[in-house]
Amino acid sequence: MSNLIIRSVQSSDIPAIAALHKRMFSTHFLGQYSESLILAFYREFVDSSTFLVSDLDGKICGFVLGGYDSNLAVSKNNFLRNKRAKYIIESITKPKIYQEGLKRLLLLLWNQGYSYTPSVAKYRLLSIAVSPAVQGKGIAASLVKHFEKKIPLDTEIYGLSVKSSNKRAIAFYEKLGFELEKCLEDGLYYTKKINR
Repeated sequence: MSNLIIRSVQSSDIPAIAALHKRMFSTHFLGQYSESLILAFYREFVDSSTFLVSDLDGKICGFVLGGYDSNLAVSKNNFLRNKRAKYIIESITKPKIYQEGLKRLLLLLWNQGYSYTPSVAKYRLLSIAVSPAVQGKGIAASLVKHFEKKIPLDTEIYGLSVKSSNKRAIAFYEKLGFELEKCLEDGLYYTKKINR
């Protein structure tokens, strides 16, 4: 891994990130949408969040995304506003995601936008993925370490959520020092105190 670099995302990285997301999270909600819609989703976060990539020999092999919950909500709302028609069309035409997509759209309209996070942590890790070809080589842990260095100094804890069925991710987060904050119907919420 001598040519591995962890750096800030560039707009030109987004197609590779969308492809990696589609590959790694095909059964998750967003992963069931088209790669072009996933690309539009991640594009909204480029300038408004902590967004890092692992670059191995010029190819993206992983990424981590997070930031202040309020900023993440703005980016999600921008995505939904800018791609509403495509989001609705794909939600209607894909039976697996129709109900969940409709539920999320109604919540968005009812609440005037996405903003709810049931955690005390106001800084969040939203998404992380590493290509299967390089898993087990410490890249995910390195991405998290670099992510933590980017968290503002006035932030003492940060959080994340994970599906309760994702045992591998849960073990990874607990190994990194995350502690369970709460269990809810939509998943587990973890927090981690940042050691400076």
